[in-house]
Amino acid sequence: MLGVKAAEAPRVPAVQPAVPAPVSKPVSKYTPDQLYDAIRVPEMGNEKNPWIRTKVRTAPGGSTAYGPVQLTNTLASDYAKRYPKIFTPQDMQYINSFQAQAQKFKQHGNMKGKLPTYNPAYDYGGAGDLGSTPENQTRYGDVARKMMAHMYAQKGYDLQKFIQAWRGQGPTQDPEYYSKVYSQLGR
Repeated sequence: MLGVKAAEAPRVPAVQPAVPAPVSKPVSKYTPDQLYDAIRVPEMGNEKNPWIRTKVRTAPGGSTAYGPVQLTNTLASDYAKRYPKIFTPQDMQYINSFQAQAQKFKQHGNMKGKLPTYNPAYDYGGAGDLGSTPENQTRYGDVARKMMAHMYAQKGYDLQKFIQAWRGQGPTQDPEYYSKVYSQLGR
């Protein structure tokens, strides 16, 4: 059987493993600076000094909202507890000071004429302690921007969901707020 080739087995192509479809990751359309600036507009309006406690006295249980983006003690404390790794030690120190200021806000809010040690700096519209130095103003911005970047990512970079998480109200509850944020972001 020399010279006679054995029948070659038909070639079967090797089975290629299925290539998974690429996972589409949401992409951030807005920077923390853009989010901060956009939120600042409806929060502060035409206020000359953004370093104040909210002037809204009707929040259930009182409000500790403070500064250009009206960061609350509840939100800052929650972030410090659940996501401490996003903050530097200096940020955490600032958050501790922010919490101390919030306690003064709660003590003095709506207490004019009722509290012997009343201090208007801690009442609604008061300046508090933390807006008086450039260092504190910078740290506030750093902390708020880190929280915003994290929150925006957590919401899948969905702007409406981010605004709702920051604001605590949906677009049907506060359409003017959403409109102002969208306008600042060119939407």
